[in-house]
Amino acid sequence: MPDVIGISPDGDAIYRQRVWGSFSQPLELRDFPFDRQVFEIQLVASGYTSELVDLVVDPMSQIAERFSLPDWNVVDWKVESRPIQVVPGVAKTAAVTFSFEATRGIGYFIGKVIVPLILIVAMSWVVFWIDPEESGSQISVAITAMLTLIAYRFATDSNLPKVEYMTRLDLFILGSSILIFASLVQVVVTSSFAKSDRLFKARYIDVWCRWLFPIAFVLVALETLVFRFVL
Repeated sequence: MPDVIGISPDGDAIYRQRVWGSFSQPLELRDFPFDRQVFEIQLVASGYTSELVDLVVDPMSQIAERFSLPDWNVVDWKVESRPIQVVPGVAKTAAVTFSFEATRGIGYFIGKVIVPLILIVAMSWVVFWIDPEESGSQISVAITAMLTLIAYRFATDSNLPKVEYMTRLDLFILGSSILIFASLVQVVVTSSFAKSDRLFKARYIDVWCRWLFPIAFVLVALETLVFRFVL
C-alpha cells in the first residue's frame, strides 16, 4: 500500500501510510512457558509534540476477528491515542499505542520438553526394581539415564530463554536432574552394601526409594508447574 494523501472538501488532509516490520520488547519470563504477556506497539509522530499534532484513532478502524501470533493466543487488545515521552526531559510526542494481551501456547513445551523429561526421570527409577546383587545392571541403567538427560539438555537448550534468573521450566528441569543424579548415587550406595554382605539393607533402601523418588518428583512437578501457575 503506497503512501496516500487525500484532501476532503472541508479542508481536512488525510495521510495514509502502512507500517510493517519486526517489533521487540523486554519480557518478564519467570513463569515461562506458562507466562502471560502484554505487548505494545507505539506509532509516534516524530518531531511533533502533542500540542502540534494530535493522533486520533479512526472509529471506523477494524481488526480481524481472529488476531493471531505464532506460539501465542491473543486474549484481549486495545488501541488508544495518548502522548508519550520518548526521551526523558523532552516534551511528550503525539503517539498511538496498540497493545494486546496474550498467553503462550504451551502445547509444544508439554509434548516436546516436559513429557520426554518425565519419561527420562521414570527410566531412572528402574534401578530400584533391580536386585542389588545385579549391581552392574543397576549402574548401567543409572548411567544411561544420566547420559540421556545430558543429551536432552543439549537438544532443548535452544528452546529455552537465556535469562539470568530461573524460569519455572528451568526449576522443573533442575529438580528432575537432581533426582536422576540422586538415583545414581543411590545405586552406588546399595551396590556397595551388597558387596559388603549387607544385601538386606540394600534391598530395604531400594524398597523405600520405589516410593520416595516418585513422591519427590510429583512434589517438584506440583511446585514448579502447577502451584506457581495457580498462584
